[in-house]
Amino acid sequence: MQSVVENILNGNFNTDRQSLNFSTPVIELSVNEGQTYEGSFTIYGPKDAFTEGSISSTGLRMRCPVENFSGCECDIPYVFDSIGLNEGDTFRGEFRIISNQGEYMIPYDIRIGNENLDTSMGDIKNLFHFTNLARSNWNEAVELFFSEDFKTVLLGSDKSYLNAYHALNDASNPHQALEEFLLKIKKKQPVEFIIDEPVIRIDSLLGSSEKNVMIRRNGWGYSELNARCDAPFIYLFKDTLTDSDFTGNSARLPFKVDPERLHEGKNYASLTLSNAYNNIKIDICVNNHPVNRRIADISRGIKHRTIDLMNYYEAFRCRKISAATWMQETGAIVEKLMETDPDNVYYKLMNVQLLVTRERYNEARWILEQNEDIISSGDDTTLYCYYYYLTTLVS
Repeated sequence: MQSVVENILNGNFNTDRQSLNFSTPVIELSVNEGQTYEGSFTIYGPKDAFTEGSISSTGLRMRCPVENFSGCECDIPYVFDSIGLNEGDTFRGEFRIISNQGEYMIPYDIRIGNENLDTSMGDIKNLFHFTNLARSNWNEAVELFFSEDFKTVLLGSDKSYLNAYHALNDASNPHQALEEFLLKIKKKQPVEFIIDEPVIRIDSLLGSSEKNVMIRRNGWGYSELNARCDAPFIYLFKDTLTDSDFTGNSARLPFKVDPERLHEGKNYASLTLSNAYNNIKIDICVNNHPVNRRIADISRGIKHRTIDLMNYYEAFRCRKISAATWMQETGAIVEKLMETDPDNVYYKLMNVQLLVTRERYNEARWILEQNEDIISSGDDTTLYCYYYYLTTLVS
């Protein structure tokens, strides 16, 4: 580097020199009273030429621990000492760069104050601190992002993000605005969503017609997915998934198949999950066999009759209907249930309870004796208790 200075002093100038670029044209800082602030900027030299030089500061409070540099990309650290300055004071000066690619100046403007933002993670002094806050407490970061004090974070080289901040400050969705800001300043990657089963095949609707799409997420930040389906036989229980729907990094999107809207054979649907950065398509195929449909209809009929049984019993116990009405309606329902499944022990015990109510104890006792071995040898505790409850009524 000494040779560069000597050449300049002797009048030997490098006419083939190129220009240097800097990560920031000016350094603006807000520093607390009594604080020693450390920062840095980057010098970018031409890639096809060797660059070397020296750097100095015009102000004694602003020091450069590294006085010489070389290479096409150099990080230059600096240290500012505010001891002895009071809130409201300003300190100005410049860094002077002498190199074989020319002479340059980078001005700095330091303001003394107590403007650090106090949060659950401590003071927020820069965007690095703010990003850590967003990662650990997203809602607190959103509140801070839309406060008037947030601009105090955007100083120095971060001041270049002010335009992006102002553009997002009036957004209708504050969570989405913060997500886009952090992506803009390259402090995070978009949240990635992964579907465990991109193709869902349903060959039988026996039992429950409710199904789930299992979703896993990779990354942190604002998690919102909008769901829509193009088929009328698919009913979505919710059309939006948010962060509250995720347990850890997993969530489920429940949906229901409406058998009444299915035609015979294969029924196709497309379920789409989307946001500003993701568009995920899930193919659904429901195979509706006529036999399966008849079985599903029977299963649905049994559920409806069981509900009717409970409703009539509740109405009877609450004295909303008479005992005669209850026995008549219940008898008709139990008869239909036994026609559907004559070997069902539960239905037989329901019939026993009805017979006891009608004081037909001999018939009730005979049915209990016929099914004692089946009930005793099974492991259905509820059925076993129901059986012994009825034996006490006929004994």
